[in-house]
Amino acid sequence: VLNLPIEDHSVDFINDRGTFHLIVEEERDQFAREIARTLKPNGMMLLRGCREQKKEGYHIAVTEQAIDRYFSKYFDRGKVLPIQIVDFSHEGMNGNIVILKKSK
Repeated sequence: VLNLPIEDHSVDFINDRGTFHLIVEEERDQFAREIARTLKPNGMMLLRGCREQKKEGYHIAVTEQAIDRYFSKYFDRGKVLPIQIVDFSHEGMNGNIVILKKSK
């Protein structure tokens, strides 16, 4: 996801259902840049990820601050909404979901 084999500005919609929260801090800017590169102007992204840092470090929190930090130079965002993500542990995890619209 950090170097997608997709042409520039060729995608209308991206659905991230848990990738961003697996991207380490040092690569998050590259991830946001790559998503922005592939989306057409006014293209949209649905971003979903865990809201809290997992103890074992496997999931890195997707907070309003993280979304703004990495995506605000490329995207306008909607409201960040809390959700409950069901996972294989049956415990689930607290998450956030947001729509990002690529700036022109």
